[in-house]
Amino acid sequence: MKTKVLALTIIGMATLLCYCTRDFVEPNISSKWVYIVAPQNGVTSMSFSPNFKWNAVDGARTYNIQIAYPNFANASQIILDSNIITTSITWPLIPGNSYEWRVCGKNTVSSTPYTTYSLQIDNSANLSSQTVTITKPTTNPYNTNVTAQSFVWNAVPTATLYRIHIVNLFNSSTFKDSTVTGTSFGYTLPTGNYTFSVRAENGTSITPYASVTVNVNTSAPTLSTLLSPANGANITGKDTLVWSRASSTTQDSVFISTDSTFVSVPQIAALSPSPQYVYTTGVISKVYYWRLRSGDAFGNWSVGYTVKRKFTQH
Repeated sequence: MKTKVLALTIIGMATLLCYCTRDFVEPNISSKWVYIVAPQNGVTSMSFSPNFKWNAVDGARTYNIQIAYPNFANASQIILDSNIITTSITWPLIPGNSYEWRVCGKNTVSSTPYTTYSLQIDNSANLSSQTVTITKPTTNPYNTNVTAQSFVWNAVPTATLYRIHIVNLFNSSTFKDSTVTGTSFGYTLPTGNYTFSVRAENGTSITPYASVTVNVNTSAPTLSTLLSPANGANITGKDTLVWSRASSTTQDSVFISTDSTFVSVPQIAALSPSPQYVYTTGVISKVYYWRLRSGDAFGNWSVGYTVKRKFTQH
């Protein structure tokens, strides 16, 4: 009898602890509210891609944001319905349209009520509050060994053309100044550093410039220099191959083979971002050869390989 009572007591305490722990980790947030920061209720946004922002709710893991056109009661389209972990999101909308948007906080056991606001997107032709988003290249700065470049950006509503401005950063001179009506521009850039800028224009207004730095380099980097182990050395167990490299070199391909020509038998070809490589798979009494090929941040590789060295696994 005592054993049965003890077992029931333990089960009861474990159950209570489980519920208490879950309630502590995931509190009930159904009585809390999401407080909107921007855009405020009923405003007319001059931006065609407004940033929706709200205050964090204590205990919420995610937030569900929805945008409806023209409103939730008579929605002809749900523009956005997404769960996100951040407290803001930027989303493009159509100029001249009215929308309703709402957001609630959620965790695994509960959610807050939705906070619902209305929003009007300005349909005027004023571009001064709009921005151009460059989608290609995808990094800034952009390092490349390709001279023929294609620049791409998102369209801006009410823009009639886009002005292209390319500056040579070596002497701050204008390399290209042109206009296009589409959302892409191709141009060949010789070796050098440039800033590519684009802005949207119409008959009455312009956007600020959006810019990306493009570094073009087609020169092969200097080969790295083997340091250790010394040529013909014996190594025991794993050993670290070490070399030095020029400041412009960012990576080396390490080639290891039992064939001195690196052709007739399989070889290891490992990419190393640091000037060393730990070799761990050698076979006892085998003779190995190793060499390098060096690369830079632009995608160039050295002409040929370093001299080869050999070592014997003991």
